[in-house]
Amino acid sequence: DQGRAGQIDGKWGLSAPLALTIPGEFSLIRGTSNGALIIDVIFNAYREDDETVVPPTSIDAALGYDSVFWEVGPRMRRYSRPDAEFSPYVDVYLHGTYSRQAQAISVASTPGSGGSAQLRSYGLNAGLGLGVELFTRWGVSAALSSQVVQFTWSGTSSDLVQATNQQYQRDGYGVVARLAFSPRVYVRGYW
Repeated sequence: DQGRAGQIDGKWGLSAPLALTIPGEFSLIRGTSNGALIIDVIFNAYREDDETVVPPTSIDAALGYDSVFWEVGPRMRRYSRPDAEFSPYVDVYLHGTYSRQAQAISVASTPGSGGSAQLRSYGLNAGLGLGVELFTRWGVSAALSSQVVQFTWSGTSSDLVQATNQQYQRDGYGVVARLAFSPRVYVRGYW
């Protein structure tokens, strides 16, 4: 008995890229007779604290940086050959996004120097993806998938605070439409 796309009907599944990537990415899948309903989650967090003495001046500076990124949302998949073990598919998705980056610097030997900056953004990503998936009889599959068309709307807010308590704020938004082909290999398991 060979695997086929239609065998995931009524089953749950998990999907992750074959290579460990940053940001972390995984999907929760619920199979249907000719496709799947999916929730995608992408997450990345990073933090760095550094204290530096700048030679030859002996200036003692502390630098802190952290960032967080989330992208979460639904995806609908439709297989073109649900009765085959090797099936092309089309994805349509809509994701919400949020990111925050913060940086602070202080110089111990120079009172009133340094400051902090923070950038926040939020938005929506919508698009179309294409892929092919090879199903096995063991409930495991491999897929080659790529986003092909993507529309992004994002709002941003940035704050800059100097050590002298002068503050600057800037808000804005952006809209981007993109055509791209960037295939990635995924491993999926169904139960």
